[in-house]
Amino acid sequence: MSKTPANARQKQTTIVKAALKLFLHQGYGMTSMDQVAERAGVTKQTVYRYYPSKQELFVAVMEKIRAREAAPRLGLGPRRPG
Repeated sequence: MSKTPANARQKQTTIVKAALKLFLHQGYGMTSMDQVAERAGVTKQTVYRYYPSKQELFVAVMEKIRAREAAPRLGLGPRRPG
């Protein structure tokens, strides 16, 4: 596990961003955890440490999108593109 909570959050953010790009460009079915790890610059073991399945990673990606879309409505800052 990461040595600090901040480092762990950064790795999770990096993994989710990589997965988001791959899911958008290739679709869920064509995206592998190996590809996510490679794009994020981490090992597959690291991806599975935070997201035990592709489905759980997809849920994390959807939660990121939902949070980003909700932020402007909640007065938490401007809406940011993609």
